[in-house]
This record gives sequence, structure tokens and C-alpha cells, in this order.
Amino acid sequence: DKPKPQFEKPLWSPKLGYNSILVWAEQGLGDQILHGTILNDFSKKFNKTYLAIDPRLLQMFKESFPNITSFSLFDNINQDFFDYQIPLTSIAEYCRNSVEDFPKKVAPYLNLVESKVHNPRFSRKLKCALSWNSSLGTHSALKRIPLESFKKILQMEQIEFFNIQYNHGGDDLINEVNEVSKKYNVKLYDPGIDVKDDIRGLIDFIGDCDFVISCSNTNVHLSGAIGKKIYALLPVPAGRFWYWENNFEGKNLWYPSMDIIKQEERYSWETPIKILYEMIKNDFNL
Repeated sequence: DKPKPQFEKPLWSPKLGYNSILVWAEQGLGDQILHGTILNDFSKKFNKTYLAIDPRLLQMFKESFPNITSFSLFDNINQDFFDYQIPLTSIAEYCRNSVEDFPKKVAPYLNLVESKVHNPRFSRKLKCALSWNSSLGTHSALKRIPLESFKKILQMEQIEFFNIQYNHGGDDLINEVNEVSKKYNVKLYDPGIDVKDDIRGLIDFIGDCDFVISCSNTNVHLSGAIGKKIYALLPVPAGRFWYWENNFEGKNLWYPSMDIIKQEERYSWETPIKILYEMIKNDFNL
């Protein structure tokens, strides 16, 4: 982690003009990815836009926004080259004030690479990337789904499941996977990438899957940002964020490729999992 940057240059507002601006990332990866959907619209206002972003996202943002000069937030930032600055999570105020401000057709904004060297496909089955935990951040305990809750879905013979759940240390995750695999005779494959730090590789892996299942964590944002089919299982409102509630004509305004399944009772995932099971069967004709 890095402390919040201290800038001498003023916080931008429209009265300052539209010369050169530094947009700098704050909050977690998910928030950075979400607000990245606005960057093109915001940057068009200025003569020159610079972006300081989490280094794990730097490569993708450079590829996806060639008109913006991007560098790592962890670099020492010389303030001579920009006139004003603004946090990335503040730019929506100037670009997204109504439904009409959202693009009529939301295209994926993070690019995939053509060569996917990390993406094993062991058969002609459907390929699903799965994550079920949010071990850091606000209300993480409410968002977490016990892996065992997915047992009926994991037993669907037409699908191969790949574990994209990041592990923040310890053996709890490994033990959980091993116990569920043994108890229900299911297989959760290793994607062969560092899903916590190799975000470039993770995005490309997700891109090669048929769909994603996840609780509320960074993987939902990554999937939505590339337009991948994603089933997002969300907890009761105490563990749910404002951007998951922004639906219009049955689709999330930020990530139209996402289907949201909401929890009805705190800590109880039985009903959402049942709904998810039927949705997968219907969507993929299983």
C-alpha cells in the first residue's frame, strides 16, 4: 500500500480550465477498474491527461488508453508536468450524472491479448472461472460464500471449473478447496497463473472462459470490464456497493454483461445458488 499522494497542484474543478491534468487512483482495484470506464469521456475534455494507476493494472491501461500517459501510482510523481489533479473516483461527477450519460452500447474497455498461453481447456466442456471469497475490505465476511455452497453446481458434468480465488496467505483456502473436492468428488482446476498479482494474465484467462461466477470482489470488475458473462452473487445491502444497484432496462449500467443474483437473508446462500443453478442451465441449454 502507498499513502495518499500529497499534491501542491490544485484539485481540479471546471473553473480552472482544461489544460493538463493528473488523474490518480485511490481505493482498491475494483474501484479503479469501475471508474476506468469513464476515463475516455473525461480525458477528452483536456489538452493532456496523465494517469497514475495501481502497477498491477498499468499494462492494461496503457494498452486500453493510448491517448493517456499512464504510469505507476507507486512512482515518485514529479508535479511539474501537470496543472491540476483529481482522484480517479471523483471523475464520475463530471461525466455520469444521469442514465443518458452512459454509452448506449457499452463496449469492453480493457483489451485482451491474442495469445493465451495460460488457458488450459481439458475437454470440450464449458469453462467457468470461479471465486467465492472477499477476504479484505469492507463487509468481507458478508460477501464470502462457503465453497461447499456450490456443490450442486460444481457437480455439473458439462462444465470445467477453474479456481481464480486469490489467497491472501495461510492454508484456509487450500484446505477448503481440498475438502470440498474430496467430499463431493469434484475438480476445481488451477489456472496456472498468479491470480492476485498477475492481473494481465488473469484478464486473459477470464476472457478465454465461457462465463464467470463470483461473489462481490475484483473478479466481477475484471469480467465486466472485458464484457465477459458474469454471474455476481451479492449479499444483503450491508455488504453491497452502490454500483451494483445501478440497473437500467434489466442490465447494470456499468457492466451490462453481468447478471446479479441477490441474497435474501444474511449469510444464507441457498436461494441465490438455486437461482444460479437454473440460470446456468437455461443460459447454456444444459
